[in-house]
Amino acid sequence: MSELVTNVLRHTGSVTATVRVVQADKGTVVEVFDSCDVLPVTAPADLMSEGGRGLAMLGALVKEWDVQPLGGGGKAVWALLPETAP
Repeated sequence: MSELVTNVLRHTGSVTATVRVVQADKGTVVEVFDSCDVLPVTAPADLMSEGGRGLAMLGALVKEWDVQPLGGGGKAVWALLPETAP
């Protein structure tokens, strides 16, 4: 969740972000909404850079993630969390 919110703060002009956690049929989903229409892009990171690995890290830690443009503007980035051990 923190990576998704950090991306809003670092890469969009949005002054607010809304976080929602939903228990769906497939599992727990974290959604982060912002007002920017620009969709996130996974790009190879320079080995010497301090950033640029967030979405790759997210992809390695969650079951799946994606982005959905919103009809009124902005987008929702969501991630399906892995199941926890009992």
